[in-house]
Amino acid sequence: ARVAAQFRLSAAEIDAVAAATAGPIDAAPDADAAVRILWHHAGRAGSATPVPGVTIVEPVYDWDDIILPTPTEAALRRIEGHVRHAALVLDQWGFGRAMGARGRGVVALFSGPSGTGKTMAAEVLASSLDLRMMLIDLSQIISKYVGETSKNIAAAFDAAERSGAVMVWNEGDAIWGARGSVGHATDRHVNAEVGDLLQRIEAFDGFTIVTTNMRHAIDPAFLRRFRFTIDFPMPAAA
Repeated sequence: ARVAAQFRLSAAEIDAVAAATAGPIDAAPDADAAVRILWHHAGRAGSATPVPGVTIVEPVYDWDDIILPTPTEAALRRIEGHVRHAALVLDQWGFGRAMGARGRGVVALFSGPSGTGKTMAAEVLASSLDLRMMLIDLSQIISKYVGETSKNIAAAFDAAERSGAVMVWNEGDAIWGARGSVGHATDRHVNAEVGDLLQRIEAFDGFTIVTTNMRHAIDPAFLRRFRFTIDFPMPAAA
């Protein structure tokens, strides 16, 4: 059930996963090991449909590679727990019905100066959850043509829903920044695209991380959508 809640595979992809995992699952020492095998293969079976500005990568770093202040690491481990046990809490325990099918996704904001470990921390979380990372290149997502930005955002979220990957929006203030006043027709379209992104975040069931060097530039309407907000300080010598 947890695998089915995380990944949305086609019939052909399910067949491929079943064929690849049948032997290892039969040989698994217990049910938990079998689930880990199924989870790993399902997370890498998603179709690699090219999406402009989106790159899916395998995480490399794990908890042993990152050194953070104790409160920051504790907050990251809370995020891991929220994502790992989402299906248990929302589906088996019934909290999903109580919430009216909202709030299934986990959205986190990592803020701090460059070089403080924001993207590395995202990779550590993806690795600990055995998920791939979907890196969003905002320079390709944002378009000067009316309607193109919303189309690119929709394609990115659709790819994330199919693959179950962790979405990582680096330098998120570029698109998550404050909405401007409407002085021209273009401004109205830009604000509409930002609103469309808000709706996408509300409806997304997966795990999204936004990193920024300028937290003050994030629209307050966006800040309310983040379940977790973590500041990454500049490291001291130790």
